[in-house]
Amino acid sequence: MWRATLPAVLQWLSAPVMLAIVSNAYADPWTFTPSLSVSEIFTDNVGLAPSGLESSDFITTVTPGISIARESRRLKLDLNYQLQGNFYKNHSEENQFINLLDATGTGELLEDRLFLDASASSSQQNITNTGGITLDNTSLTDDRASVLTYSVSPYWQERIGNFMDAELRYERNAVESSRTFDSVSNIVSFDLSSGTEFNRLLWGVHFKNEEIDNDGAGSTRFRNVTAEGVYLITQKFGLKAVAGYDDNEFANSGESIDGPLWRLGGVWRPSRRTSLEATFGERFFGTDIVVDASHRTRKTRTQLTFQRRPDVTRTVLFEQQVFSLVDNFGNPVTNPNTGDPAVLNVNVPVQSPEVFIRERLDFAFRYTHRKNTLDLSIFMEDREFQLSNRSEESKGAELSWLWDVNRKLDSRLSLSLSTNESGRNLFQRGREQDFSVIDYSLVRKINPGLDARVGYRYIDASSNISRESYTENRLFLSINKKF
Repeated sequence: MWRATLPAVLQWLSAPVMLAIVSNAYADPWTFTPSLSVSEIFTDNVGLAPSGLESSDFITTVTPGISIARESRRLKLDLNYQLQGNFYKNHSEENQFINLLDATGTGELLEDRLFLDASASSSQQNITNTGGITLDNTSLTDDRASVLTYSVSPYWQERIGNFMDAELRYERNAVESSRTFDSVSNIVSFDLSSGTEFNRLLWGVHFKNEEIDNDGAGSTRFRNVTAEGVYLITQKFGLKAVAGYDDNEFANSGESIDGPLWRLGGVWRPSRRTSLEATFGERFFGTDIVVDASHRTRKTRTQLTFQRRPDVTRTVLFEQQVFSLVDNFGNPVTNPNTGDPAVLNVNVPVQSPEVFIRERLDFAFRYTHRKNTLDLSIFMEDREFQLSNRSEESKGAELSWLWDVNRKLDSRLSLSLSTNESGRNLFQRGREQDFSVIDYSLVRKINPGLDARVGYRYIDASSNISRESYTENRLFLSINKKF
């Protein structure tokens, strides 16, 4: 089985590659890093089947890859590609190759004026949040899809003296899924923001129009205009106000969903280590709340965010990491124990073109002491679908401990718990699934660029639908080389 064919991947690669061509490509050096990973996995439930129907297997994965990077004054490009080959001892008819790609780039086409952002990705994603959802690309289930995304966005920036800055941007992006639906989006945005002449009153005016064409499932339009201002009472505290108007049209609704919006609140930054921004108001879907808080000390980091907004599944798919490149705080991942292909998200919404109101709370905490790093993350998300009136709820937490045993040995232990409920409406309870994962791994650095890993993972999925409950024990050993 070939998932996300190579020609399709190369098609989406064309946008980032064009950046290299138009941005003085040979003026600065490129970094090419080939890699090869070989692993052996034993699982007692390769198909994530319910009790009594389990089937064990040995899985050999061979994954060649390459990373390409370049950063100069006019071009920044990061490309990571892997071809994952999965070979099953007892289910050889399921042998498969999977393309994994994450490419982003920014180029300056006209000095200080015209820029181009581009991105492309190829990955596997769960198409539902209950049932045979999986954490990786090796389990044999029917609840996973190949997903391709790309985005190309030229934009013009203009500084009008010290009075204001302006940006006009166009973006075209697409999502293609092997199991659900494809969609294309065209976005036009225009932003004005206060220049350096304004010290006490900071302001901005924003317009955005997004037209989404869902293949065979109608079209959706998000359009709004907002004006915002922050009045600094002191250097550390300011009052914030936001006002605007929404003019939306959701797929298959046949009517416009519009109305005024407003939020009031404040911004508090008592130091470089602490910040809090919170606003409260109303929008067409009801109460509108935005909170963003962070605090850090020498040993800890804390972050809290909350927001309600209209959304669609394709936006969530764009947010998924193909590789574990950044942590919960947006920092690049450098430790080899966490730099693997990203764990698949088991809490994504059921893939559909329907608009939903997304309410999400995220909390992240990190404590670092000598050779130990403790991470805690908590999330809660509610989704209210606007046409079917069904709702989904996801919530969970993960606790992980990373121990740098010595210069050559790392240990990582994690425990994650989550609950998903989907399909609920006024007439039925819906599907519920509790998901528990224990994961432990050791990484031995043999020499620069070469490491060996061994680990164990246990999954317990408990559902109110018996056929969707399962457990899995998994052992793995891998050798990883960067050339």
